Amino acid sequence: MISSTPDSDQATSNIGETKEEEYCDVSSGKWVRDYTRPLYEERDCPYLEKLTTCQEHGRPDNDYLYWRWQPHGCSLPSFNATLMLEHLRGKTLMLVGDSLNRNQFFSLVCLVEKVIPQHAKSIKVSYSSPSVFTAKDYNATIEFYWAPFLLLSNADTADDLGKNTRL
Repeated sequence: MISSTPDSDQATSNIGETKEEEYCDVSSGKWVRDYTRPLYEERDCPYLEKLTTCQEHGRPDNDYLYWRWQPHGCSLPSFNATLMLEHLRGKTLMLVGDSLNRNQFFSLVCLVEKVIPQHAKSIKVSYSSPSVFTAKDYNATIEFYWAPFLLLSNADTADDLGKNTRL
C-alpha cells in the first residue's frame, strides 16, 4: 500500500501500517509522459551490465526514458534514494527471478548508489550465487538471486514435463 496526504509532496510507504490515510491502488493506472525523468543516466551508472545498455548499443531514440506509472485517483511520490536506503537500514532486499528481475536489480542499484560515497558501497556480481550490492553506512544490501523457473507457464502441460516432475 502506498499512502499519501492530499495536496502534499510528502508521501510515505506504509506497508503493514494502519495509519488512516488515503489508499492508493497502484495496480490500476496508466503510463504517462514525465520529462523530469530519467532518474539516472545509463552512462553514469558503473554497475549496469554492458549487454543491457540500450544507448551504448546504438538505440537512436530515448523516448522510452520519459514515462512513469500513474495510478488512477492518486499520485506516487517521486523516488527518493536516501529514503529508500533509510527504509533498508539494517535489512536485505532480495530480488529473485530471471533476466527481467536482474535488470530491475541493476536499475535499483543505479537509483540508490548515487547518494552513497564511493568508499561506502560495493557490489559483487555473480552468476552462480546471489549478486550483492552493499550500502555500508546503512548496513543494507540489495541482492539478486537467479531463479528463472520459479513458476510454470500456462503453456506447460503435464504431458510436456511429466506429472512427477512438477511442483
